[in-house]
Amino acid sequence: MAKKNTGKLSRRQFTKGAAVGAAGAAAASFGSTASAAGVVAATPWDPGRWDFEADVVVCGMGFAGQTAAIEAFRAGASVIILEKGDEAHCGGNSRVCGQGFVAPSPAIWDGYTEYLKRATTGEGFPQTDEWIQFFLEEGYKNIEWFQELGAEPMSAPAPFGVGGWIPFFPHFPGAEAVASEPSFYWLDPSLGPGQNWYFLDSYIKEQTEVEVMYETPVKRLVQVPVTREILGVVGEQNGEEVFIKAKKAVVMCTGGYEFNQDMIREYIHLPVFTTKGSPLNTGEGIKMCMAAGADLRNMGAYAAPTYLATMFPDYESAIQIALPRAGAVIQIGANNRRWRDEYRSAKTGIQNAEVSWKEGTYNGVGSIIEGGRYVRDKYPMPMHVIFDEEARLSGPLFGNTMSWSNNIEGYVCSENNEVEIENGWVMKADTIAELAEMMGRDPEQLQETIDRWNASCEEGKDLEFDLGDPNYTSYDRPADRLVPFTEGPFYAVETFPCCLNTQGGMVRDTSGHVLDVEGNVIPRLYAAGENGGFWNHLYQCMSNVGSDCYAMGRVSGQNAAAEEAWD
Repeated sequence: MAKKNTGKLSRRQFTKGAAVGAAGAAAASFGSTASAAGVVAATPWDPGRWDFEADVVVCGMGFAGQTAAIEAFRAGASVIILEKGDEAHCGGNSRVCGQGFVAPSPAIWDGYTEYLKRATTGEGFPQTDEWIQFFLEEGYKNIEWFQELGAEPMSAPAPFGVGGWIPFFPHFPGAEAVASEPSFYWLDPSLGPGQNWYFLDSYIKEQTEVEVMYETPVKRLVQVPVTREILGVVGEQNGEEVFIKAKKAVVMCTGGYEFNQDMIREYIHLPVFTTKGSPLNTGEGIKMCMAAGADLRNMGAYAAPTYLATMFPDYESAIQIALPRAGAVIQIGANNRRWRDEYRSAKTGIQNAEVSWKEGTYNGVGSIIEGGRYVRDKYPMPMHVIFDEEARLSGPLFGNTMSWSNNIEGYVCSENNEVEIENGWVMKADTIAELAEMMGRDPEQLQETIDRWNASCEEGKDLEFDLGDPNYTSYDRPADRLVPFTEGPFYAVETFPCCLNTQGGMVRDTSGHVLDVEGNVIPRLYAAGENGGFWNHLYQCMSNVGSDCYAMGRVSGQNAAAEEAWD
């Protein structure tokens, strides 16, 4: 059975069968001077004591951390997982993501390679042959790996399976090969959201001796200044520092920075960004590795299908908006005008190969085609969705099962959105002018936008976005959704761009080593997962888990366990 540290102030003393007095032995291993009492003299980098120790210390227990810990344990290493959240809120984005992993068979590797080169190098973000080979070969091994653990991955059914949803870029060379076989695998989806994560969590608890230390966020790495070796991690429990010795290596699997708005502004250049994932992903692991000399990559990239979402005061993570299924509805940007067809949909899947290259095409991962190239989608904040009473009564408008707010925080939208309105989370007014005042908008400008929309409805054609240009993506709004705003009440809710995860983080090689700014290995430091992913801005959904979480987690765990213990 796995050992779980649930007492935040408990200690397993650094000994070799003796008591605390053996700390003098640590002095030799550090090259430090022990006092007469046998206590190690601390230096700016030497903590002077170890509260816990293991061969391999894994930071974070999402898919990457789980996989690294399992493989390090299977390789014979003792393992500690340090997890920022408590047991009910651990696991990061892996708890609420789609759970699928891409595992292309060798039969289509040539075509898949062509596709990946177009999605990376062809977009000006060169990807090496070594990394593409890693993605394909190690991704395919994930099927056998799950089978070894006692699970049976299954290929996803239609429309997610063969060609219907993936490829996301069906006009790219190699897309036919990508669409020719099941695109991704998962465990039994009938088990509900998070089934892969819960399977691995159970495996760790029931089949390993991995020690899990919850509510222990990592704060900094312990690094020897001259050799640059990583000797351990400084964590925190109940406001107190704890020092965790990694006799062989540290594996950093702490996820992205999507809940750190300072880093969002610095790297993604958006004033506000939200996520449906874990609010604990605030980028500390990336910053710790930067402090240790790590180089960075893909810091401006974010992944998974991007959404419009809102934030409700009682919940930490973003809540996705589902546009109404009836009634009048429009979206407006900072200038109080619509900026796109509200019902524009992604042109993914091989069936859309003939139209996916057109101007204005939305690919579902936050990019559109402008001037023949993919660029970031437009987020003219502040943004609001405005709708009428018929739209309000069309069904629940907020929430999604693949989200932290629903799966972990327990949010469930009220049937007719009544609770959200009563709480003041959704604005309600009898007139457009009153609604504009509540939104902080210019009433005359908003009324002009409403009037233009109503004129389109009377014409039976969206006069702003139904362009009829054969080189522009087709207008997506159904004819029966051209509904004018007439009588109140009217409603509005502020929206924000939303993702599942950021992609940027530490540069690493295909062995999992973290590299410094000169391309050299930082000794005893490995990484896996979303904190330095394979993908750039044209991320292919269900690929994070295959390449950078499971595959890199496995490789990093194995190689970390193979290191020679430094003491």
